[in-house]
Amino acid sequence: MASLTDLPFVPVHVRIRAGDSWRVESIPVWGGPPTEPFFAQTVERWLTRPASLLFRRIESAAELEGRVAHSDIRVAGLIMHMSHSGSTLVAQALALRARTVVLSEPSFLDPALSPLRPGDTLEDRARFVRSLVIAAALPFLSEGGDVVLKAEAPHVSYLPLLRLAFPNAPWTFLHRRPESVCAANTRDMPGGLLPGRIDPSLFGLAPDLGYTAPFEIYAAHLVAALGRTALAYDGVDRGLFVDHDSLDPVAIERIAGHFDLALDEATRARIAERLTRDAKNPRDPFERRSAEVAAPVEVVELLASVRAALVARTDF
Repeated sequence: MASLTDLPFVPVHVRIRAGDSWRVESIPVWGGPPTEPFFAQTVERWLTRPASLLFRRIESAAELEGRVAHSDIRVAGLIMHMSHSGSTLVAQALALRARTVVLSEPSFLDPALSPLRPGDTLEDRARFVRSLVIAAALPFLSEGGDVVLKAEAPHVSYLPLLRLAFPNAPWTFLHRRPESVCAANTRDMPGGLLPGRIDPSLFGLAPDLGYTAPFEIYAAHLVAALGRTALAYDGVDRGLFVDHDSLDPVAIERIAGHFDLALDEATRARIAERLTRDAKNPRDPFERRSAEVAAPVEVVELLASVRAALVARTDF
């Protein structure tokens, strides 16, 4: 039986103290790589083992960087999205490819991206982000392989930092009709978009918008801002824009090709089968919900203008 020191450790949390360096908390893991719809669910699986609950490794950013310095892992692509736009399904599909690890909204990413430590340069943060992503995949790709990183929806504001961390990793942006995204967010808004978890000023919005506007209006302005931010960055670093309504096996293969991920026939068959099931609840069949959702009257024109710009730019 392997000793604790022989087990692979994966970063799951980043601690930042004022005046201190980053501290990375890693846990020992058993079993396969992340395959659940979200990284947090994979961590929950790992934590069913008592040792993962009991033991931790705390490393500095420099120690983590040294640990992954000679890795042959390639970060193949970045999945950005408007939220509720098919990004989880794309991530699940690409994870079916051999020697490929998909990190779906890993919990350590948000604090690593945020400029919480005064004095850190953009390059410092980029190196740290890169080290975290490689370290999370390293136990499952010891002989090299590919990683796809799916960020949270608001992380589109950090695309310049992510591209600095992964200059050879192309990016894609998934979107859908903003009214449908707003309705989905009103029912089930991702935690990273909730008031208090995100600074709206990153998107040119009033910092207190989440507390002064009705929730539906806040969600609409934020969804529109996500689309505008992706379009603005596309002007300096071109991405691949994909409409949720176009997601099918052919679309997945085009995204894989954008990331230079070749798919064999067996993988194509698995992907086609995966697309028949729900993205977040794989045991349930996929059901396409109606896009006929009315937007709050105050933001109809705003959402329509963003939708038109996204459609005009969309690759497929």
